[in-house]
Amino acid sequence: MYSAAPAKAISLQYIATYKDGLLLGAQRKDNDYSKPLTMVNVDPRDGSTQPLFEMSSSDDYGIEYDAETDTIYYLSSGELYASIALGKPEVRSYLPLSNTWNGSPTALLPGGLYVVSSDNKTIVRNTDPAYKQGGALRINGLYYDMVANKFQEEYPDVPLVMTPDYYPTSEAYTSNMTSDAACDLYVLDLTGDIAETLAAKGYLGDLSTSETLRDAIAKMYPDISDALLRDGKLIAFPQRYEAHTYGYAPKTFEKVGLTEQDVPKTFAQLMQFIDRWEQELSAQFPEITLFNDQEDMVFKNTLFHEIMSTYVSQLRKNNQPIEFDTPVFKSLLEQLNKTDFSGFKQPDPDEEEGGGTVIVSTRGDEDFVPTALFTQYSTVTLNDYILNDGYETMPLSLSDDEPASIRGWLNAFVLNPNSKNIEQAMQFLEYYVNNMSGANKTNLMPDLKEKVESPYYQMQMDELVIRKNEAEDALAKAKGTS
Repeated sequence: MYSAAPAKAISLQYIATYKDGLLLGAQRKDNDYSKPLTMVNVDPRDGSTQPLFEMSSSDDYGIEYDAETDTIYYLSSGELYASIALGKPEVRSYLPLSNTWNGSPTALLPGGLYVVSSDNKTIVRNTDPAYKQGGALRINGLYYDMVANKFQEEYPDVPLVMTPDYYPTSEAYTSNMTSDAACDLYVLDLTGDIAETLAAKGYLGDLSTSETLRDAIAKMYPDISDALLRDGKLIAFPQRYEAHTYGYAPKTFEKVGLTEQDVPKTFAQLMQFIDRWEQELSAQFPEITLFNDQEDMVFKNTLFHEIMSTYVSQLRKNNQPIEFDTPVFKSLLEQLNKTDFSGFKQPDPDEEEGGGTVIVSTRGDEDFVPTALFTQYSTVTLNDYILNDGYETMPLSLSDDEPASIRGWLNAFVLNPNSKNIEQAMQFLEYYVNNMSGANKTNLMPDLKEKVESPYYQMQMDELVIRKNEAEDALAKAKGTS
């Protein structure tokens, strides 16, 4: 037993028992998340460390040691790595994990069985190389959603590896696409410039060979299908589409004596409403706010960004040059600078981070009256968990002469043209099409007539029944002891 000694500060992400009375640990140097962790051994007697080898990423975890074979194991984005006698780590198995989470417990059992509990499931893999699955399909930007989970259950011979790496530029994507760690599929935001640059340079593979994908594209909204095609070739397939805009609360409007006629239709009218509220109405209704949890300068900057984004999107849609020296844009900026934002929540310099007011709402309650007149996020598209939140959509236009604008975000799968697993990638995409959620299909396909039920509905109902039964049991016990 070691005697008590002054503690030495050692920054380790994870630890495990090692040989010769030492510990294993993953160390992050200089708090740099852009570089892989380093596996080190630690002498608990004096806190000294010795680097052993570089791990695979900055998110690796699940360190286990097998003394019989002198092998160190760890997890990296759904891949189980093994380092024998401090040799170069090699993949031993694949696990259906969305990403590595350092709270997931792991264990190494006799016989070389590696166990991890994550995402409400316990996974066991034999570390013997003879049991290793074939090459994995690597997907960047996706997590194990319901479709991916179903695919993995039905096709265990095509292991999926979801990589969490973030690529901020088109150059970062092309670098990965041509590297040894290249992904086969990527989920990209098609409304951004990166996808456009990759398409122009020929880095997005052709998906047109799939009749299943082509048939699905033909059923989608024209604006969406057009965004997926380049020179007649299908270069992307939707993973998720969503659109949202400003919203207003009809019952809150009614509560303060306002009607539908008072609802802003343009950005200029919204700013006029803010001034009117501050000058005439806010003192009468101190319990009502304009927007929840918005500081004055934060909201002003947010509104500026929304105006500019809408303006640029409108120019692009009309195939007009991007120019800001126009009467419409200059008028909106002048009004923005004159608008009174003083009534918005002010930051408290003495308030500790994490403090502030907590607003609790009963979303889904038909009688719910929001405490704010407006929201910046009123969804136009369906999602799997949508509930009534008391708001109706309020799309705004740049002027009285322009139509109201709703901007959408389209995330789509794209294929690495250098992929060595194109057949498996197409198999996954076709499966994704055939098993897409009802909400996603409805958002993409205008003629869809199917009723859409939330996949979480029954799970939520079952949970409510359990809570109801627990509450009734607790009440019965309380009555019995009173």
